Amino acid sequence: MATISEPVRHRVEGKSYPEAKSPLKLAKKDWIEIAKRVWKEIDDDDIGMVAAATAYYALFAIFPLLIATVSLYGYFSDPVELESQINAISRVIPSDAAKVISDQLHAIVSNPNAALGFGAVVSIAIALWTASSGTKSIMKALNIVYDEPEKRGFIKLNLYSLGLTLGAVVAIMLAVGVIVVLPIVMDFIGIGSFANDVLLVVRWPFLAALFAFGIAVINRFGPSRKSAKWRWVSVGAILGTLMILIASAGFAFYVKKFGSYNATYGSLSGVVILLLWFYLVSYAVLLSAEVNAEMEHQTLADSTVGPDKPMGQRGALKADSVPSMDVPPVDPADAK
Repeated sequence: MATISEPVRHRVEGKSYPEAKSPLKLAKKDWIEIAKRVWKEIDDDDIGMVAAATAYYALFAIFPLLIATVSLYGYFSDPVELESQINAISRVIPSDAAKVISDQLHAIVSNPNAALGFGAVVSIAIALWTASSGTKSIMKALNIVYDEPEKRGFIKLNLYSLGLTLGAVVAIMLAVGVIVVLPIVMDFIGIGSFANDVLLVVRWPFLAALFAFGIAVINRFGPSRKSAKWRWVSVGAILGTLMILIASAGFAFYVKKFGSYNATYGSLSGVVILLLWFYLVSYAVLLSAEVNAEMEHQTLADSTVGPDKPMGQRGALKADSVPSMDVPPVDPADAK
């Protein structure tokens, strides 16, 4: 007679499964409890305000990030090629916001010192350092989501933020490489037009997967705590990517059909729209982090990297407790 595994049995019976070692093993009741806590945490952590602050810093970080990307890309290929491909990727955001990025990118590429000019290494380092301020704002926001105080010193914190910023630059270069190189390779090896069209469509899901991986990375290494296993940050990363895609499409449609930003803000409308888009992205990333945090909080199993440790020794508040531990014990005298 076939036996039913413990996680499956709990899901079938509608019971919670507190020993789940993976989000996929959580029962329906677990997900309902997670959803309720996420809804509460949105208000408790003031996600709207935190996302607004993150978007503000992102606005000032995006242009140094572009400078660093163009400068590094110049060592391998023509920066003008990078400009055209980033403009193609930016179609997913409102056109006015995309124009702000496009105009600034064109100014960077048109600068003869943007790529291989004198002092390029120093310029790249300064650009990365400036862009890392935006990364640090995300890291601080994730500390709020995961209920962690900042325990990293000045040097370690800045090394982490620089590393994550450099990772973002590499991801952009990789994304552009896929868009540029893939069609060239297809033409070179002589693949038929149908196969070529299929592969050109596949590159967009690849870019979405790359974006989801980026969200997973920032969730894993951003908060000041022991890192979570990849499986405990992947669900939120996928959810965050889907939310960003839907929000971007909806916002772009709204701006095009109903928005009156040009009449209200004039020449600043593009910057305002870009800031609002950053807000939507920041909110989606932080909301996905809340989901990840509450998934870890739901299970008794050790969700952190390395050998399993008992609660209280895992170096992560969400992994070191479960919801029943959040409720303070009732004094018997008060209960009477």
